Amino acid sequence: MATLWISAADTIDPTGPYTESAVQFASFVLYKLSAEKYTGIQTVTEVYTTDAITSTSSSPYLISGDIYNIPKFTEGHRNLRLRNSPVRSVSEVRYMGTLLDPSEYSLRNSSYLVRKNSLPWVLDPMNELEITYTYGTPPPAAGKRAAIRLANELILSDMGSGACALPERISSVSKQGVSYTIMDPQEFISNGKVGIYEIDLFLASVNPTKAKKRPKVFLSGGTRGERVN
Repeated sequence: MATLWISAADTIDPTGPYTESAVQFASFVLYKLSAEKYTGIQTVTEVYTTDAITSTSSSPYLISGDIYNIPKFTEGHRNLRLRNSPVRSVSEVRYMGTLLDPSEYSLRNSSYLVRKNSLPWVLDPMNELEITYTYGTPPPAAGKRAAIRLANELILSDMGSGACALPERISSVSKQGVSYTIMDPQEFISNGKVGIYEIDLFLASVNPTKAKKRPKVFLSGGTRGERVN
């Protein structure tokens, strides 16, 4: 689930009884309808490891004037791809139980963690890598405006206000002196819309193909990232 796109302070009734649920509802619906592109900004701590047990023996190597103990007969990873992207910043890295100085690694392409002098990250169940980093994509200004509008309409609906612009499911029809009620099929829902022009214009611009999720790349084998709860 993405973080909230807006806060209660952005709405027409910041302290009202319906506001918090309206903010959560609007953020979730627009996150889903925009193909989960805008996750908001989140900070996580994850552990990276592999299932294979590597050799515990090591040998010293002189690299660029510094001596490093490199495990023997192991395979390492120069580019360690983090589970979530885009990565905005890395706040802490612990390797084999030791807190690394930021000069010992760098972030590349908002996705990869690379060691100093391109040394490999050698990982196994006894040599784990723990990383705390911040990632995500905030919604654009148009998305925030759409979320505010949707939240406000939800608040008005919960209040029972006649000013609410959300489409009604039931319509009353009077024809030739006969009154009856029909159910609106609301076909806009199946098209990934909510029935309000301002909001639907945003959705059409960021998700014209009505995709369900943003594309992802999955790599078989190699390291495994696990979130620390």
